[in-house]
Amino acid sequence: NKGFLEEMLRWARVWCNWKPSLRVRFEGMSVSRLEQIAKYLDLPSDRERDERIFIEVYGHGRTYTGNHSKWEEYFGPTSLQYWNENGGSELLKLMGYK
Repeated sequence: NKGFLEEMLRWARVWCNWKPSLRVRFEGMSVSRLEQIAKYLDLPSDRERDERIFIEVYGHGRTYTGNHSKWEEYFGPTSLQYWNENGGSELLKLMGYK
């Protein structure tokens, strides 16, 4: 979908360089990371809540492995070409993946 990658780049150029932000990566998610997010958001500590969130959101996902996924394998040739020609590499760099 044209426009999506451009919007992701616009977003990443701002938020990935915002110094007071808390950077969280999908593949680095854990219960303790959820506790850090709650603390950052000034929410009360609640280990049971964080465990429940982790299991509900990450424990059932097809793509969550705790490692970088092979998402490029799900792109067809047209999508890969569009990604490569419209800033996909810049997006990965901004997000700290390359």
